[in-house]
Amino acid sequence: MEVEERKRKFVKFLNELLEQNNGVKKQLAKRLNINPSTLTSWLQGKIDPASLELTVFIRVAETCECSTDELATRLEIKPNSPQTALNKFQKLIQELLFNQSQEQLGKKIGVTHGAIAGWLSSQRPVAPRRINISTIAGLAQEKGWKIEQLLAYLGLKEIKDIKEDLFSQIQNSILKLPFQERVKLLGWLFNDFEQQLSSSYLEGFKIANQKKLSNKTILLVFEENCLSILPRRISNLESYTLLRPENIEIATTSHLPESLEDFDILLFDISSSESEAIRLIQDISFDGDIVVLTSEDLPENLRAGLEDKVTDLVIKPIDWSSLRDKEYFR
Repeated sequence: MEVEERKRKFVKFLNELLEQNNGVKKQLAKRLNINPSTLTSWLQGKIDPASLELTVFIRVAETCECSTDELATRLEIKPNSPQTALNKFQKLIQELLFNQSQEQLGKKIGVTHGAIAGWLSSQRPVAPRRINISTIAGLAQEKGWKIEQLLAYLGLKEIKDIKEDLFSQIQNSILKLPFQERVKLLGWLFNDFEQQLSSSYLEGFKIANQKKLSNKTILLVFEENCLSILPRRISNLESYTLLRPENIEIATTSHLPESLEDFDILLFDISSSESEAIRLIQDISFDGDIVVLTSEDLPENLRAGLEDKVTDLVIKPIDWSSLRDKEYFR
């Protein structure tokens, strides 16, 4: 049976269970011992029940008071065919032999050309799972894949494992990006997530004001140990001050741009009286507006010194909706 049809049957089955639980997702999720968000994903048809871990599948069966065999039959879950893995393996070898001989391929992956001939023979079928890992690694390299990709292709590893491997690949790629690009990506991801969860009021506010976006350019200056709050700062600035996303740039107190003349606003977030930003603000030469976000417990003498230097001192927690009326953001 096709995967999509199996998913459809699983969604129908889950909706029946949900009905038995008075339509309360949280209650059903508790019975299944999964997160409500996971249940939502299942109900949206995002999971193939055949890929569920055995312990999870057993819990689902127990919840509907049936055996695992009965549930597997109902969802038409069948065992992977070894022949399918063999066919895919033989097809892969044939593709690799398109522009080279069996002997050449054998040398690359550490086997004899006779072994390769045997793999392709209908008289001497070989189970891919019996091939040693060094040969599998060689075949994956020759194909330009990771080992996990090859195992997934042959049906020897679950797709969910590949998704985790994809996450690792993305994570490693992100770490190679310049610092500012990583911060921008973080801000974009956070903003995208928050937009999906935003209230209808905020969405209505954005729509009503989409023609009034500010052209001001702003540089957010943070200390390295405070970067965890940066995505929320970016999201709030875009949502409430109507700054254009492309006009918001990021820097740390130890790595400011060589020139500040392209910016209209410098926004500093001060975490404590020991903040390096305090000295930086006192020494900096800037013709635009300097805005500082700081807490109420900042000593009075430091606050007074900053007030003489900056355009505005905003006390945290911040009422972001009030900032859109500030002259320097217009």
